[in-house]
Amino acid sequence: MANKSKGRKTASKKRPSSASSRSHKKANVGFGDYLHHFIHSKAFVPVTSIVVIALIIGLDFLFSLNDYTKFFTILGVELLIALICWIVAMLILFGKRKNSEG
Repeated sequence: MANKSKGRKTASKKRPSSASSRSHKKANVGFGDYLHHFIHSKAFVPVTSIVVIALIIGLDFLFSLNDYTKFFTILGVELLIALICWIVAMLILFGKRKNSEG
């Protein structure tokens, strides 16, 4: 009878070099990377504008509790406040621009 060895068989396998193992690794891409690309894209301003408007209208519906007169009153007041703030911001911007020119 032949004696069989009960130990592990050792096979001489080549280990991949460090350069080839690096090429097979996947880059970890997180939410921050996607957010950074989205902020610097052309779609950022329209998408955020739509989201903010939808959020404001949704909160108005929530506060009005399905009373449409209260909803349109709240929405009208918000629109007047936004219009006044926009006019004041434009006046300040034009005043700064005029002072820097002359």
